[in-house]
Amino acid sequence: MIVAGYVECDVISNPLLPQSLFRVPCMPALNLGLFFNYGSLGIFIYYATFYMEQIMGATPFHVVAKYVPFALGGCIIGTF
Repeated sequence: MIVAGYVECDVISNPLLPQSLFRVPCMPALNLGLFFNYGSLGIFIYYATFYMEQIMGATPFHVVAKYVPFALGGCIIGTF
């Protein structure tokens, strides 16, 4: 990541993402919000899996089957 950042910022003349994109006034707040959003999603998935296996007694295969709607919904939302 460090090498990619160096190459994108200093070496090439036509970067994939221009530096002006990161100078938008609300970009740091957006990055912070996304960081906490994805962190809370990971915690939710961890404890939901723990609950389903330990409390409900589901097998790992059943837990995967319960997460299929999340994956399908994410693919559909990401497509549109």
